[in-house]
Amino acid sequence: MRVAICDDNQQDIERIRRYTLRMIDYAVEYVFYTRPEELLRECADAEQKPDMYILDIEMPGMDGLAVAKQIRETDSKALLVFLTSYTKYMPSVFEVVTFDFIPKPISEERLRVLFEKAGTYLNLTNQSFSFSYRRVRYSLKFDEILYLGKAGASGDNPHKENEISVQHEPE
Repeated sequence: MRVAICDDNQQDIERIRRYTLRMIDYAVEYVFYTRPEELLRECADAEQKPDMYILDIEMPGMDGLAVAKQIRETDSKALLVFLTSYTKYMPSVFEVVTFDFIPKPISEERLRVLFEKAGTYLNLTNQSFSFSYRRVRYSLKFDEILYLGKAGASGDNPHKENEISVQHEPE
């Protein structure tokens, strides 16, 4: 799992960094940012985008909600998590399809629960449907499949015996 963490408060970044170093149970790549513009620039150019973004809501210049909206324009599948000391923002974070909301100060246990939850979710969405047809093996991620259908003796077209059609959304 790839995680981008952005918070303008260096103490909060260091706290999260300490916690993540102790979480050896998870195969996670972390990248820490203190400036939202830097996060957006580097992630836009990245070959593999983060699976999860942990964003402070209140940052000078560009707040976490604005960052999340920009992320959503190009990545509808990323998990968005917000950190804040102010619960007044809670209703607003759900406008960008938020995965979680964590009040500050974040605890190591709360961060561990977040990574367990994210790992479970990402494992579910990365599962694939595999099948063989005419000695060729096919595999599609569940979230790419739009439609499965079978035509044949009991289907719509009796002339195309056992034909399988799969419509999917390419990545």
